This record gives sequence, structure tokens and C-alpha cells, in this order.
Amino acid sequence: MNLFVSAFIIYAKSKNLKEKLDGQKLEMTINKMPTSFSFNDDFRDINLLLIQINWEKIYILPEKADMSIAYTLTKDNREIKTGIINIADPNEIKEKTYFKKMKTATIEYLTQYEENIKSMAKYAVDKILVEL
Repeated sequence: MNLFVSAFIIYAKSKNLKEKLDGQKLEMTINKMPTSFSFNDDFRDINLLLIQINWEKIYILPEKADMSIAYTLTKDNREIKTGIINIADPNEIKEKTYFKKMKTATIEYLTQYEENIKSMAKYAVDKILVEL
């Protein structure tokens, strides 16, 4: 949440959102956002008489949750406009490659997650600017 809010504020300042609000007050509520993932280890084992074959697929699976933000614009304690911004969850499955440690794959996933949250914040600012 903190990452989204700080990215939103930085991008809003760069786009002069405060000046474009022209005295209006913007209130936002984040109803949903992608927040969790799970480690998955799909192990397969086949026994064929004297031969045993096994393999496994290790990956990080994000919980798919699109971001939903409700906003209200008010001026002089009067509601001007309300709306909901929906942003698709861009997080994807991150597989552990053959020679990569799970720790490295997790760090890469979290780094990409942070970038995705920042881009979602930018998208939210852009949508609000269009709505003004």
C-alpha cells in the first residue's frame, strides 16, 4: 500500500494534479489490490516396473486480484464526481529456472511486483486526469 501511495504522489506531482484539481478535493479508497503470492512445487513421480521417473516444477503463483479504486471529487463540501478505477493485475507466474535458486527467483518476482505497483499508480493518476 505504501509503495502505491508514494508512487501515486510522486507521479501526481509530476503531472501537476493539484493544480488541475483547481480547489477540488480528491478522496480515494483502494478496495482491492494484488497483495499475495504462493510458492508452488508440482512434483510428479511415475513408477514403471524397475524404472522410476520424477520431475518437479517450482514456481511463484500470484493471487490474481485486479486493483479497484473508488474516488470522490468534492468542492466546498459538495460532491462533484465519483467513480471507480479498475486496473488489471499485471503480475505473472515466475518459474524457477534450472540453475536459479528459489531465493533469486523470489527477489526477481518481488522487484517486478514493485514495478507493477508503480505502473498501476501511474495508470490511476492518468485515469483521474482524464476524468477531470
